[in-house]
Amino acid sequence: MADRDGAYPVPISHDAFPGTSFASTSAAMFTYAIANAFRRRGISLLAVLGVGLGTMLMTVLMSLNAGIHVRLAGAAHQASEIIIAAADAPMGGLMPGGSPIPLSDASKVQSIPHVVSVESEIVVSIPTTSLPSQSSTGTPLVGVDIRDPNSPAVTPPGTLLEGRGVQQPGEVVVGAQVNAALQRIGASTLHPGSVIKAYKLLTHQELDLTVVGVFETRDALTDGVIYGDVQSARDLIGLDPDRVTAFDVQVDDANNADAVASVIADQLQGAQPQIQTSMPGRALAALSGAMSLLDQFLLAGSMVAAIAGGMSIFIIMMMSVTERFREFGILKASGWSTRDLVLAVVIESLTLSIFGADAGFAFGALAVALLRDLVGTDVVVITPLLIGQVATFTVLVGIVGGFFPALRAARISPVDLLRGGYS
Repeated sequence: MADRDGAYPVPISHDAFPGTSFASTSAAMFTYAIANAFRRRGISLLAVLGVGLGTMLMTVLMSLNAGIHVRLAGAAHQASEIIIAAADAPMGGLMPGGSPIPLSDASKVQSIPHVVSVESEIVVSIPTTSLPSQSSTGTPLVGVDIRDPNSPAVTPPGTLLEGRGVQQPGEVVVGAQVNAALQRIGASTLHPGSVIKAYKLLTHQELDLTVVGVFETRDALTDGVIYGDVQSARDLIGLDPDRVTAFDVQVDDANNADAVASVIADQLQGAQPQIQTSMPGRALAALSGAMSLLDQFLLAGSMVAAIAGGMSIFIIMMMSVTERFREFGILKASGWSTRDLVLAVVIESLTLSIFGADAGFAFGALAVALLRDLVGTDVVVITPLLIGQVATFTVLVGIVGGFFPALRAARISPVDLLRGGYS
């Protein structure tokens, strides 16, 4: 006979398990619990939806947190870096533009205590006519001295995804974000063997830049440039041999960066053109300081999602148990123990939690992928730790959400039921 909702309960019969007692058969209890999880599809769907929404929100928030930490780790090398450029250079000399500065200033900076190295750079722009770009100013090309084995062209920073470093003039290595930007606008990405056809500013002669490698640091700024030899960059803008656009200064310890920057400003005071010093590590330090607060905020958001998912399971399971008192009484009368009833209800709860978490994680991963395409960087990252956290969340929600309703079901007495003690 159908119950009051029109659903047919799972039949309970000793004959279904010949030679053994139904009450002592774990497989029977498991089958019964799984079947009852979706006995009332509408109510079950609400529970799955509640857990799914909580899991999806948790996935997005935790992946955002992981992505920010990965980005900070990728930019850690900037903590001991100082950029020297002309005062009119955009972004402190990190981007093309601004007046060139004397190459001879490098020796003055190199003599300052705590300075480990001074890398001369020529930062130019590859126009969109040579390489498609979302930016109207083109793609930055940083020319460095490839005779230095530690230069970012010869030994690309981060991880070398493809190919090798620069070995001779005319070769370049490409940051991963350059390819990501090309992909977003539907242009062909760059790989070892690709050739960028640029033109010298003064002579209009063609200058072929051959891609030999692709690197990734997980720092959006570094990954958004192309590194090549300094002479090719000089030829592109027709810069005099005794001029560069910036110096990249590395100090021995990040704690000494501020003091060294002050000494540089003093020694180059009155230089023409006027110079500026910028420290990318300052922004990194400020962001790192704010990360603890952001971690707490994202953790709180994830906890709210977890509690909401757990409450949805709890409410649905409590409603289910309350409506099935008579059924549980019959089960106890037929030989089911308190342990059997508790396990059956918890398994039902776990089943709903697992279905909801799977759906929520899938939609969360889709949201993460869409966000990555929209922003253009790996600001959101799904890590093995995140997957483990979602799995733990699923189990805890299933157990906690079903445990208290299960205890209520286990306390049912067949005698009291027959006397009308339950409704």
